[in-house]
Amino acid sequence: MMLFKGRVIKGKGRGKEMGFPTINLAADKDVPTGVYICKATLNGRSYWGLLHSGPRPVFKEKDPSVEVFLFEFGGLVPREITVWIEKRLRDVMDFASPKKLVEQIEKDRKEALKYIANKP
Repeated sequence: MMLFKGRVIKGKGRGKEMGFPTINLAADKDVPTGVYICKATLNGRSYWGLLHSGPRPVFKEKDPSVEVFLFEFGGLVPREITVWIEKRLRDVMDFASPKKLVEQIEKDRKEALKYIANKP
């Protein structure tokens, strides 16, 4: 779908607090708004994950963010990563609470893992 590079920037730590630590990025090109299944390459290895691009309405933030949550990644984050957007899952949505957002991220994660398991 789309390949881009992103310079790693400091986030607010909310993803980590919610159990989905994200890597926040300043992308080298416009990333379409939405939630996507992605694959990121960092430290010479590729990881599947989820990408969020756009505002964060549950936190009342209209400024867009680009962030990735990588499955099975726990290493050191380099200064730049390469991301391949594989498949769109949904639009950015508002939620009544961060807890409701966590429930949706878990659904997104399960859908992504099912997609990845069925890839040839």
